[in-house]
Amino acid sequence: MRRAAGALIVVSLLGIGLLSVPSCRATAMPWYIQVVDQGDMTGKPSVGDYSSIALDSSGYAHISYYDETNGDLKYARWNGIAWERQTVDSGGDVGTVTSIAIDSHDHPHISYCDETNGDLKYATLADGAWEIQTVDGAGSGPNVIIYGSSLALDSSDRPHISYLEVVSSVGYDFNLKYAHWTGTSWAIATVDSEGTVSGGSIALDGNDFPHISYYDGSNGDLKYAEWTGASWTIVTVDQMGDVGASNSIALDSSGFPHISYVDVTYPGPYPGTNHGLKLAKYTGSSWSIETIDSGQQMITATSIALDADGNDHISYIHQSYDGIYHNDIMCALWTGGSWDIQAVDPGDGTGIGISIAVDSFGRSHISYSNILGELKYARGPVTLPSEPDNLQAAEGHTLATLTWSAPYDDGGSPITNYKVYRATAPGQETLIITLGSVLEYTDYLLEDGQTYYYQVSAVNGVGEGTKSSEIAATPGPHRMAAFAGHGAWPEHHNFVMSEHGPDIALYGKMENVGTMPVKAGIAFYVSDDSGNFIELVYSEAVTIPVGEKVVVTGTWAVSPGSFNVLASCIFDSDGNGSLESSISKPKEFSFKVVP
Repeated sequence: MRRAAGALIVVSLLGIGLLSVPSCRATAMPWYIQVVDQGDMTGKPSVGDYSSIALDSSGYAHISYYDETNGDLKYARWNGIAWERQTVDSGGDVGTVTSIAIDSHDHPHISYCDETNGDLKYATLADGAWEIQTVDGAGSGPNVIIYGSSLALDSSDRPHISYLEVVSSVGYDFNLKYAHWTGTSWAIATVDSEGTVSGGSIALDGNDFPHISYYDGSNGDLKYAEWTGASWTIVTVDQMGDVGASNSIALDSSGFPHISYVDVTYPGPYPGTNHGLKLAKYTGSSWSIETIDSGQQMITATSIALDADGNDHISYIHQSYDGIYHNDIMCALWTGGSWDIQAVDPGDGTGIGISIAVDSFGRSHISYSNILGELKYARGPVTLPSEPDNLQAAEGHTLATLTWSAPYDDGGSPITNYKVYRATAPGQETLIITLGSVLEYTDYLLEDGQTYYYQVSAVNGVGEGTKSSEIAATPGPHRMAAFAGHGAWPEHHNFVMSEHGPDIALYGKMENVGTMPVKAGIAFYVSDDSGNFIELVYSEAVTIPVGEKVVVTGTWAVSPGSFNVLASCIFDSDGNGSLESSISKPKEFSFKVVP
């Protein structure tokens, strides 16, 4: 096994202070598309083929893929701000036909092929380092080649892999095989060796039993194998024409299989069949089969995933020819009553692999390669964002400082702006300013004693989302603070004091600049102007997503006087739920409370 370095989690303290056969319809909904990794931009061998995608607990994408230029297995993950890329395995020509899954700790697991040695390999990222194993292959014999893999993790995060073994002797023998990790070793079994089998895809049910869809090339049939706990049950699902290539499987909440696949039969002996995208679903007593997208065009790859409501999401590549080949990245979405056919990225696919995953919002995430030799990522359909969360207001002399959290759902497209609305009567807010992607705003030159009402909305690539709940603020001079070392205030308005009651709110802003969500808070060490300790005040503890900024507060009963505060981030470093570890270089400020 080889090991590679991992990444650290960092929390940064930013600021402190006070306070039936369905119909199909084609639509042109927007998709958010990014280039994840670039090749040589000439269409020559480069990166992105044989990609596979999975999502972690934050809904962030992880992608395994093949770097054809260097013959390497590569891995990319979205950290909430940018794509991080790593070379996982560079020992020979490795990384074709990858499959990725994310475990309960958000660690990636990848199965893939070693073309140099004809092996099936497996890699996982644990404790910041990649561990690589050979599962099956050349050790079985000199004429054995492994091709294709599909990976799933069971309830104990152990890998299960379906794959194709090709044995060359006088002719070729094709074996659909299945391997799973027992905790100490790999257990390997042959599922089907009748004819020319290929194209296996695996999913696990609630009992951790494997279900595998695959293609019987000898007979042109779609087949399905299910482990009962004692033996394999194999059925032919569809045999109308030449069907079953490029298949992909997912299980619904009842454990019933949904299989997407391609009908490669030309019009002829089987009426109604041609190059088309098909879906087979088991109902509990029989198989329901339908054609979703058909025509003379070639469907070259499919991938299926189900959302929380059990609706099918199928990504596929639609190839046409008018003197030039066009590979359209497509997505078929079951809406509950009909199919919505989405053109995700027209004309920019290669036909060599596509993969789909669905997040908690029912939004599709797709990985694929394009004609320029790039790995691309699409998310959508993109919608308007939800309202900003946790809008708060802190009042000062002739001003109010607003803070809020990012929307729960960004609509699938990054937030680019926030709009702030204000009124002097409830429900009558009008726009006063459009900001960038920031989470606070100070409204100056207000009238002390006048109550103001505020709302905030978020804007993404589609447009403006709904406004937040309304909040009121009444500026006033009742409790003033003089801040040492920060020049004339409010030009330096890092700190705002609550004016109501005997308590003040010590507040601070933190940002997670690491690569994983982290639970954190702020400890405020309060002393008098002579340095004598008065009190240690703790804020609430919050979980901060990667790249997010969060404001927290600690309440303290105070009398008039001069005070110094030393504020430090504290966070849960070992996952036991307690905030123990502190960050160096704390923030410091002074203030005076005037009756």
